[in-house]
Amino acid sequence: MKYAVALLCVAMAPLAQAKTVLPDACGDDKVQFEVKGVDDHSQPLSPDAGKALVVFTEEGLSNHVDFTTRYGVDGAWVGATHGNSYFLVQVTPGLHHLCAAPQGHFGVTGGQREHLIGATSFTAEAGKVYFFGSKESSTGSPGQTTYVPPAAGSTGPGRYASSPGSQSIHIDYYFLSDDEGRFRVKAGKLAVAKTK
Repeated sequence: MKYAVALLCVAMAPLAQAKTVLPDACGDDKVQFEVKGVDDHSQPLSPDAGKALVVFTEEGLSNHVDFTTRYGVDGAWVGATHGNSYFLVQVTPGLHHLCAAPQGHFGVTGGQREHLIGATSFTAEAGKVYFFGSKESSTGSPGQTTYVPPAAGSTGPGRYASSPGSQSIHIDYYFLSDDEGRFRVKAGKLAVAKTK
């Protein structure tokens, strides 16, 4: 029995080591956020004196398949979005490194998330507003669950049948134009994120 347990531990070791590799601009992958969207557009889209403002936005697919996307600046997470939402971060002028990475869910975990991660850098200028966003899209078809009624003459209950899908999720990260960024803020909700 001891050998079976030891063999099982050795066999599972590669699975335990399968973790997401993040760019240096991100924070610790263990940090997870819970995000609530609120209808609050009272925050001005202008930076404090001597600062620049970065507005992080997400354009999701729909409420039931949206990712929670974490955003990092210079090696630390600064917040997260979920669905059509946004949040604001003041930064000092100069070179900054940005990261965007979805939290693991919908079966997308570990190394599978690496193709959904984005990183870039930019030079912030005092007094300017920058919009950095994510846009989720999918191809293929999701799986479906359908109700199958009982056979004719049967008194038993029906059942639910599931069919597998072949859906691929894609996330694009990019700087938005001022017009598109302001529209995303107007159409979205303020993302209030707290760590779990």
